This record gives sequence, structure tokens and C-alpha cells, in this order.
Amino acid sequence: MLGPSHPGWIVLSLVLLFLGLSLGNPVILTGAVFVLLSVLLTTAVSPPTGTSVRRILPRTSCWVGDTVAVQRQVTVSGGVGSVIVHDVLPPEAHVVDGSNLRVVWTWPGRRTADISYRIQFPKRGAFMLEETSWESQAPFGVNRGDSGSAAPSFEVSVVPRIRSVTRLNEVRAARKNLRYQDYLTKTGATTEEFREIRPYIPGDPMKWINWKASARVSGADNVPLVNEPEP
Repeated sequence: MLGPSHPGWIVLSLVLLFLGLSLGNPVILTGAVFVLLSVLLTTAVSPPTGTSVRRILPRTSCWVGDTVAVQRQVTVSGGVGSVIVHDVLPPEAHVVDGSNLRVVWTWPGRRTADISYRIQFPKRGAFMLEETSWESQAPFGVNRGDSGSAAPSFEVSVVPRIRSVTRLNEVRAARKNLRYQDYLTKTGATTEEFREIRPYIPGDPMKWINWKASARVSGADNVPLVNEPEP
């Protein structure tokens, strides 16, 4: 029985056959005969049947920057044609080895193919890998077979590396130290050693006053009284 795509291929082969005969071109004639025979053969051959796809993730958690292997196995019981297998990945996932879209060609008899690939997540978070979808069809797409999906979907948890967290803490500590050093350059560090004599500023702790040095300096009238309450 002819499928919906058969008439188009038959018309194309007849057009090529007419052009080949008119021009006397053996290449066009060969192509026309090949297309016509292929279309006629597909009417007697069924597309891939008994198709099943199995997907496995060895682990569903990883560090940022690590790769995760996605293992897929396609099994076809019989038929001739192709099986298209496709995984819808989140935008954050980068394929670093293999491909999430693969075409497996089959022939009469049982066939099993491994079509795995690896992905990488450059940022942390929880990412969902939807079910694997597949579709089988006869050669030239003249007859579609089955379609389906391979459950379940997986959620991959990506966490930052410990050394990255340590490095972040070091950067934060360095920034804090830089602010502290900048503060010291303006105010100076608190110390018990004598450094300089400056006028008393209301609010300075009494223990910071060097009484002997202040007494020897003229104009130290702003030194607070001993019985003056400390603010």
C-alpha cells in the first residue's frame, strides 16, 4: 500500500527519467531508476518496529564544571529505516561529547545501539532533563512508524566546588582586610605605645591620654579634668 509520500517520490523519479531520456544523460537516468526502485521497495518493507529507548544517568548530582554522562540504548526488533532519538536539554547544559540528537539506521533483524553523550553545567542549580523522545520512519520518509518517549525525566543537582567556596571566602577576607588597612592609614591603629601628641578631642577615652607628655606641652588647656566624667 502506498503511503502519503509515495506519489511525490514516484513523480520525481518519472521526471528525472524523462529528463535523462531527453538529454541522454546516464547519470540522471541512473538516479531516476534508483529513486523509483527504492520507493517501490519501501512499499514491501515495514519501517522499524518494536522500538524501545532506555536512558540512564549514573549520577544526578555533580560539581560545577564537571561532566555528566547520559547513557541511551536503542533497541529495534525489526524493519528497515531510521530511528531519530532526541533529548531536550536545559539552556544551561552544554554538550561536550556526542550529541543529544542522533539518527540510528536499522535493517531487517534485531539491533541494539548505544548512543550516549556527555553534558556540562557551568553554573550551580537544579536542572531538569525531560524524557527522551524517539520516532521511527521508513527510508526516504515515505512511511512513518512508531513514536514515543523514554521515561523517566531526571533532575540534576549542580553544586559549587568546595575550593571555589574557599576561594570566595578568601576573596571576601582580602576585601575586608583592604578596607581595614585603608582605615588604618587614615586613623592609625589603637596601641598603648606613645606615637604623637595631638589636642584632646571630646569623646577620647581617658586611658589614651599621656598625662606626663601633655603636662609638658604648653597650650594643653583642653585636657579634661581628672574628675570629669568620661563620655
